[in-house]
Order: sequence, then C-alpha cells, then structure tokens
Amino acid sequence: MVVTVHYVSFHPTLIYDGFERIRLAYPVERVYLLYDGKQDKYGYVSKYNVRRLSRALSFFKPILFPVNPLSFKSVYSRMYSILKYEEESGRDVLIDITDMPSIMSSAVTVAVVQFRNAKIYSVQPESRGDFIPEPETIEFEEWVARKDNKRALELLGVGLPNNRKEILDTSKDFDKIRILKLLYNKGGKADSIKSLIKWSGEEVTAINKAQYSRWVSELEDKGLIQREYRGRNRRVILTELGKAYVEALRRVDEIKKKVTEIERKMKLPQTIEL
Repeated sequence: MVVTVHYVSFHPTLIYDGFERIRLAYPVERVYLLYDGKQDKYGYVSKYNVRRLSRALSFFKPILFPVNPLSFKSVYSRMYSILKYEEESGRDVLIDITDMPSIMSSAVTVAVVQFRNAKIYSVQPESRGDFIPEPETIEFEEWVARKDNKRALELLGVGLPNNRKEILDTSKDFDKIRILKLLYNKGGKADSIKSLIKWSGEEVTAINKAQYSRWVSELEDKGLIQREYRGRNRRVILTELGKAYVEALRRVDEIKKKVTEIERKMKLPQTIEL
C-alpha cells in the first residue's frame, strides 16, 4: 500500500491527472494535501484549489495540512512527520512536487533522503505555460523584460544534515563504478551477471560470479541499478539515477578541463593597449 502527498497551489487539475496515473499503478491507501497557509493572495488561491482537489479525491478522504511554502522549517517539519509516521506504519510514500516552489522542493528533498520508503515525482504538463514571442523581435524583448520584473528580498538557506555521504566513494569503489560505466556504454543493461563478467574481459568462474553478484547487489541497494527476471536470466539494468551518476562522473573531467583553461588564461600576462 502507498500514501501520496501533494502540495496544491495553482495547478490542481495537473495534480489530479498525475494522481490518476499513480492510482492505476499503485494501491493508494491515503492522500495528504498540503496547502499554503499564509494570509495573502497566494494562500487564498492555494486554499481555494485544495478544496477543489479535496472534493475530487473525496473517496480517499484526504488529510489536509497548512504549510508555509517559503519556510524551510515549516515544510521540513511537516514532511518529516508524515514520512516518519508512514514509515512506522510500513507504507511507501509518493511525494508530488509538481506545484512546489523551489525552497519547498529543497526542504522536501532533505527530508526524503532520510527515508527509504519515500519517492518523489513530478507531473509534466502537455504544454508549457506562457506564450513566448518569436526570438529577435521587439515583442520578444518586451516579453522578457516583463517576466524579469522581480527584485531580491532576502536569501533563504536550506538546512542540511552534517553527516552526508556520496553514493559511491570514487577513491575506493573502482569496480562498482566500472560496472556502471560498462552498463552505460552497453545501452544501460546486461542480460545477466555473466555478460558483465565477459565485458570486463574476465572468465566466468564461480568466484567471479559471486564477486560480481555482491557488487551488483550493493549497487542495487544504492538505487543505481535494478535487476529483473527474464526467462532463466536476471537482467541488470541501470536506473535513471545510475545513468545520471555515470554522466556526472564524466562531466567532472569536463569541468576540470574548463576551469584549468580559465585559470591558465588568468595567469597569462595582460596586454594593455594605450
């Protein structure tokens, strides 16, 4: 059984459409609806729309909670309490960040990484919001100027746990990283552990099968790969996180190259023209 959590602001219909897809894929037991509890126009819109969505989901008897979407403490404390309760109840939690502002999404993410029973998703609309005029026209420049009409009020920090770890230790986990890169280069999947061993140029022995199985299990625990049965074999597949992680490792070298080039240019003697 799963529980869903949604923050309702300007797009209750989009949230509802996403929920319908979730409902068809998972047995939903409970629904939490969070809304903007501030006493301003944004809060009024949020309260109005959460009532609309609550009526549409009345079969599930949604539980409503107000939050301040611009307060890390407000969002984090509410989300953590939901996740903790549902973890103790043995339920998985699917969190919809479709309508969340950036600071709220950050607070939710900080809470989610502390729980194995939680996942985040977002509903993508059929079309993007505003009509954008043709580039390199006066209308385009005027439209951009109208959109760029906000000035800073303050900076909002996001609290993070001090005890943080990388998914893998790049100074030690060479073999696990090698497996991820092998999978990435082979289209993201292998038919079996044997395929991974052969791609590595090693013999398929009992010792190697046991070693690779252990590495694969550890990568699966970290959410970087998943295994699924296909006939007599168990396929090894890179998850989206796994693909993103391999690409991230590759881009570290790209960043090093660019930074080194910029630093080299900065050290060159500057010529001043008179």
